[in-house]
Amino acid sequence: MGDAFKDVDVSRVIYLLLYLFLVIGGLSAVPVPRRKAKPPACPSCKAPVTGDTPVRGPWGGWTCARCGTEVEPPVAPTPRTGLRGWIDNHTWALFGAAWGLIIWGLVFARELWLHEPPPGWETFPLTVLAGFGIGWLLSLRRARG
Repeated sequence: MGDAFKDVDVSRVIYLLLYLFLVIGGLSAVPVPRRKAKPPACPSCKAPVTGDTPVRGPWGGWTCARCGTEVEPPVAPTPRTGLRGWIDNHTWALFGAAWGLIIWGLVFARELWLHEPPPGWETFPLTVLAGFGIGWLLSLRRARG
């Protein structure tokens, strides 16, 4: 086995794997903001609905304790449009782009620090594809957990 890796610089593979695990670990720990519905409040007197507010019945909603007005249950927030809506639906692309930028930043930082030649520009599309794949895996992991 000693002759098999004679002409291969194994340190590059080790650095890349180390970068990969650091980035995946770091990106999986990044909190994702969730869009929440506004908390229910009385439309007349703007009093918030609390735990002791009387419930209207099995169909949902409450009766305001101050003025007696019916308070409807909160509705789900409307989906966003445009770029933000696309990002909400395709978080894997955002994670993949972040992964690709971090990997290329670390590769060029390694070039500046260790004076090692960087990989050729032809590897950039592979990094982007790998980034989208990693982002997709991270979004699947988030959906389960």
